Amino acid sequence: MSIETKQPVTQIRPLPYENDPPAIDLSAGAIVASLVLVVNVGVLVWVRHRSGVSNGISTVFEGSCIESKKDTLWPDLAINIMSTLLLGASNSCAQLLSSPSRRDIDRAHMKGKSLDIGVPSVGNLGHIWYWRVCWWALLFLSSIPLHLVYSPVIFSTKSSVDCQAALVTQDFLKGAAWNDTELAKSVNAWSGPGTANCIQAYQNSLHESSWKNLLLVTSVPNNSSIIQVLTHKAEDTDTSETWIRHGNLGNYDNSGSNCDFNYLLAHASLWKIEGVCRDTSNSGSCGSSFDALILYCLAEQFPGNCRIQVSTTLPTITILFNAVKVVCLLTTAFTHRFEPLGTVGDAISSFLEQPHNKTTNLDPVTKSVVQKQSWKKDCISGSRNKSLTYKRKPHRWARAVSGSRWFICMALLYLGPLLLRKFRAHPVGVFTVGWDRSLTKKTHRCLAMWFAGLYLYLTARSGRFTLGNSLISNVLLANTPQIVISLVYLFYNNVFTCMVMAHEYARFASSPGLTASSEAHSGCIVPIMVIMAFVHWSISRSIYLVQLEIYDNNGELIPGRSINGCGYSPPPILLSLCLGGAMIPLPLGLSARKLGPGMPIAGSCSLAISAPAHAGQDEVDAAACHLQYGVISEDGTGGRDRRQVGFPSRLVEKPVSGETYAVR
Repeated sequence: MSIETKQPVTQIRPLPYENDPPAIDLSAGAIVASLVLVVNVGVLVWVRHRSGVSNGISTVFEGSCIESKKDTLWPDLAINIMSTLLLGASNSCAQLLSSPSRRDIDRAHMKGKSLDIGVPSVGNLGHIWYWRVCWWALLFLSSIPLHLVYSPVIFSTKSSVDCQAALVTQDFLKGAAWNDTELAKSVNAWSGPGTANCIQAYQNSLHESSWKNLLLVTSVPNNSSIIQVLTHKAEDTDTSETWIRHGNLGNYDNSGSNCDFNYLLAHASLWKIEGVCRDTSNSGSCGSSFDALILYCLAEQFPGNCRIQVSTTLPTITILFNAVKVVCLLTTAFTHRFEPLGTVGDAISSFLEQPHNKTTNLDPVTKSVVQKQSWKKDCISGSRNKSLTYKRKPHRWARAVSGSRWFICMALLYLGPLLLRKFRAHPVGVFTVGWDRSLTKKTHRCLAMWFAGLYLYLTARSGRFTLGNSLISNVLLANTPQIVISLVYLFYNNVFTCMVMAHEYARFASSPGLTASSEAHSGCIVPIMVIMAFVHWSISRSIYLVQLEIYDNNGELIPGRSINGCGYSPPPILLSLCLGGAMIPLPLGLSARKLGPGMPIAGSCSLAISAPAHAGQDEVDAAACHLQYGVISEDGTGGRDRRQVGFPSRLVEKPVSGETYAVR
């Protein structure tokens, strides 16, 4: 008499347990988030005790503007690396939370619905437990404030000056009598930067400049050695341009534009201030006017003073939402016990151990077939045909990604370059760190960048409206592009994951000896995270928060005149453009590769993955054995009366094109 023994069914063990990749990922993410939290708290405590706090701001450096730019370089990079690590850990946990358990999949399959496996999916949220949805939402929502307030924690101040500018004759420098005592100070010590440099330095008063008071020397004789004097406030950009153009700069522009500073810079020797009033009538109108050709200019040097400041309010917000992520990660890893199928390997292992009764007799299908409504109805009723005609036709990696994912990813990547192409005729070589209306010049329209060209273009055109706004409003304005970059990362990573997952799935038909192991696709995720960290950093250096401190024409700081605003810098913009441009061909190149023939493209579709994932009747613990997708007989003896396709642990034959097979 024989005794029949039943093998215990292997269950997917709940998190955490030893050598479980999801548990390891969650634990590593929790450790990373906790370390970032400790660093954030430590830096905030150090800043408060080192420099003190005034109105929520602490000054950690004061001195040379060149040194301040260098000193903010590495802190900015460190902040963006930490934020990328934190957001990467958060995204990994959110993906695991949205991954369905076997129970979730069984319930969905009973309704003829398919869930996503191995990729981030919002569609899964309606089929998982509510606490996981809540934790997923917390992780997602807590990322938005971090994008907006993390980078501008450290910012710099720049100095601008209320200057006096005078149009004078050559007699002025020869000792002619004049009465403007303020303008007369230290003229002999002034330098001649050249007319082109004068135009460049004074076209916009909000530029950080090494000059303050200015003399424009003309060859036109006049009754007085001082023809005109203008006292000009730093924040009044209209007055600055009016002085240089005197209302008629457009004569230097062959195209008829009134704002072509580039043409004027290229023809600085012909610089004229037209329509200068020679004498004024009693009614205030100009009696006669002349054109003043500028021979050269003299400017008073201004050493400037810049500060590096740290907001103590923004780190507090960062720490709060950092703590939220730590709690979510720790709770997911060590408190709740759930059984996520986070990869295709997890799903195959589960279906081999416990076949689903709705897909046991289904033929292997592609994800595109599953999405058809008629197929779903047949699946529920169990009326699907049990055989298929095999066609050995290799597919491209691109077929593994849905059309909507491709469209969104490529739209985000191509938006900026399309706008940049429109403005490609305008050079960027004359850019300086600028503000306000200088952003509206034609030459500055190439601020439209790959990541959100439309956003930056519109922001640039409305730049003057950021002046004088609150610190928080300018922080939000400068860091909104960071959210766009994160959206690019999510869809970019999603596209890569889908293609790599399809490649690994197709290997079961061509590479014997594979196991249904749970392995994350870190081979492509880590390089993408590194690239994104540098993109976030370059964006933070491209458009950034800055505080403008106003000095009078004697070089003394004017209390209460500081202005908050958003500045931009061309070199990081070009770096961002290069990084973004380099990212575009990568998925396109991979998408042209061919998948191994022999298996239908299942993608992340749970129904398509489960259809062929059934073990033989006499096989035990097939999920732990070496597997290969192929053809075997029903009884396992090698007979060819009923040839079938599946995932057996024994040697198999490769399907033959044109043959009809049943499913195991």
